[in-house]
Amino acid sequence: KMENEKSAIEVAREEMGRIRSPSNYDKVYNDECTFSFDTPFSVGGLYVSLTNWQGVSQQFLNAHSLRTNSKLYVHLKKTRVPKPSASQAPEEAKSLNDLLQASTASYDVISESRVVVMPGCRPLDDTPMMVAQAAEAVAAHQSAGDVNEVNAIVEDEERPVSKYAANLVQLDNGVKVPADSSLWKCEESGMTENLWLNLSTGHIGSGRKNWDGTGGTNGSLNQFEATGRIYPLAVKLGTISPQGADVYSYAKDEDRMVKDPDLAKHLAHWGIDIMKLEITEKTMAELELDMNKNHEFWAISEKGSKLEPICGPGLSGLANLGNSCYMNSSIQLLLVSPQAPLRIKYGNSETTAALIESSLSLEMPPANDVIAQIAKLSTCMASGEYSSLPAQAGQTREIDPIRPRSFKAIVGKNHADFSSNRQQDAAEYLGHLIEVIARAERASADRISAAGISNEPFSAGYLMGIVTRLQCATSNTVRYTPEKTNMLSLSIPLDRAVNKDQMESLEVVEDEKEGNQSQKRAKIEDEAEVLPLVPLSACWESWAASETVHGFKSPALGGQETDALKTQRFQSFPPFLLVQTQRYVVEPGSWLPKKLRVRLDVPDVLDLEHLRAPATPPPQEVLMPEETNDEAASEGSALQADEAVVAQLASMGFGENACRRAAVAASNNFEAATEWVLAHMEDQNINDPLDTSSAALPAAAPVSAEIVMMLTSMGFSEEKVISALKATNNDSERAADWLFSHPDDDVFPSGETPSGAATSTDGVTLNDGPGIYRLRGFISHIGANTGSGHYVAHVMHSDNQWVIFNDESVAASENPPREHGYVYLYERTGGHPAV
Repeated sequence: KMENEKSAIEVAREEMGRIRSPSNYDKVYNDECTFSFDTPFSVGGLYVSLTNWQGVSQQFLNAHSLRTNSKLYVHLKKTRVPKPSASQAPEEAKSLNDLLQASTASYDVISESRVVVMPGCRPLDDTPMMVAQAAEAVAAHQSAGDVNEVNAIVEDEERPVSKYAANLVQLDNGVKVPADSSLWKCEESGMTENLWLNLSTGHIGSGRKNWDGTGGTNGSLNQFEATGRIYPLAVKLGTISPQGADVYSYAKDEDRMVKDPDLAKHLAHWGIDIMKLEITEKTMAELELDMNKNHEFWAISEKGSKLEPICGPGLSGLANLGNSCYMNSSIQLLLVSPQAPLRIKYGNSETTAALIESSLSLEMPPANDVIAQIAKLSTCMASGEYSSLPAQAGQTREIDPIRPRSFKAIVGKNHADFSSNRQQDAAEYLGHLIEVIARAERASADRISAAGISNEPFSAGYLMGIVTRLQCATSNTVRYTPEKTNMLSLSIPLDRAVNKDQMESLEVVEDEKEGNQSQKRAKIEDEAEVLPLVPLSACWESWAASETVHGFKSPALGGQETDALKTQRFQSFPPFLLVQTQRYVVEPGSWLPKKLRVRLDVPDVLDLEHLRAPATPPPQEVLMPEETNDEAASEGSALQADEAVVAQLASMGFGENACRRAAVAASNNFEAATEWVLAHMEDQNINDPLDTSSAALPAAAPVSAEIVMMLTSMGFSEEKVISALKATNNDSERAADWLFSHPDDDVFPSGETPSGAATSTDGVTLNDGPGIYRLRGFISHIGANTGSGHYVAHVMHSDNQWVIFNDESVAASENPPREHGYVYLYERTGGHPAV
């Protein structure tokens, strides 16, 4: 008999040797299609292979069976049935647990499963016991996506035990805390809420003052500072119960929520019986759910406006996977219009189907294929297939929102921050995402071409050329240094605010109300706050202005130190211009991030042609001589900090020595140096003078055996892998990028940076055009710093039609709050070729 003539039971018996039940450690993709976002709740359900445990929708079932030679699948189908009481509006959730319960309280889930045989998707009615057991195990197994999320949550939410708890000093000063909580108050301000008890001194002080003027008066923190920073642990009164409490450590090396194993004993010292108290205030986790009570949130999320939900192609929301709004907003910005590079290249289902299916031929599962996940997400979001209106009361949503779990996992893989479940900086993620896609494209160029898709890099749509001009103040010689970047960062000059008179009058009013907290808060809630209003044009002027660089070692003067004037201009204007506004700065002296409370006057149309660099230097200019080999040798083999990079970092509020350390550590790359200094602010020697002698520089980190094994498994020699890792400081992505891009190159000398390893922009042609732009979208951030709060994206979907993307909620925007934007996206109006 031919195979297609075999009965279902015959095929099942032949396949029994290839199937097995998954163990607890195996990954089973039973909650989402590998190539789309269909789930068991979708109309056609989900088919999970009993051979490789990959799930596919009915659309991709035949292709998956043919490419993987899978014959047996378990068909999973789930249906939500509203409960009779679901028509009643649920009460406001008061805790995280309430939210979790409310999400499933309105409906019951009916689950069905059956085994089918390919080809033909024939039901297997008389199922052999071994096949039935495997199917049952696959259906019941925790999904791979759930495993990743749970692991991330456990890792991120686990509060460490404070190192100061075991030997905590508690003063015998006669202080006893009243058992009656109504008598608790801040010893400085008299506030009766948001109170923290110092476990060493018995002092009761209010919590930190919030960025929006609400919150406490810093009473607890100020007392920690005033007592010499030696009593770090404080417990939040009102959160104490037999189950524990919120404990914070102000110590510089912790500065976070912690655990105190001896909390009951430490509270008893101050007369508090932990067994007799109940929670009367919201915990710190629950307070995160109350962001809708602050003024800025109402403006950014357009609370108070009657937003009309919308759906259709390009209007798909993204489910929040737990602090993933930074990712969701970034994705929406990159898919802003049909002309967006990501949407042009990967948003067409006809051209990307072959590319997605080609991942089945790879040794790794499709969930680990960056290109497949990019194509999957772009195609599904552009199609509108997963876009639907919210369910009416008493009903369930027809289509589940997209849950980009595999996308998040693969893009954040091996990244300390983006692989976690913590909130992140959307601007940093955008840059990382563009870089990850660019590297994946270079490594998968053949597959992309075979699918009939252009190999023009997606990143070319955002890549711009910037020229830095440095003029020696003594010799007047100049140096031009070109570089490529996909995002510009603009500082906000508060002194250029156009409403200073209004601000000064407000200060007089607040002085009259000094000490009256309730009146101040009433003003914030009842009236629109008056914030500095700075034109975006002033930010561009600040970016383009000349800057003095001190201590510049001029080659024209034989390395003699002098001043230099630094300016920067555009070498090219990309099709899409990404601009980050520096709303978050490091406060000089305290090293703490501070949010600039400011509004920006952002125009619809942006003309930057006047900031274009000349094609060639003016004839009267004399270029600086290049460093000779003798001059370079005289400086030793140690890397010297680029004074221009040091000056840029110093302008952000970092100390000079910290800036020099960052510049050297990042090989004088400004963006990398910024990341380095932010990550090392707690280092004890961060502000110590840097010894730049070659002997004093840190030795290269040892090569990771795990990364070597991973890269050699891709077919590269161990010698070549080790050489690439040494040159890229153990950065697996940069090393892999070079290895894939130069498969036939010889091993390069140890310590020499491989060409193309440092950045994926090398070799990408700049797509230049007129420097005239129109605003197409922006990301806004609600919160005190980029590591917390919430991100929302506003996008111009069509002419004069703005849309707000608040995770899975999509609605027509009535009042796009462009004055509160953090990252802006402008589209070039001069036209540009399709990518």
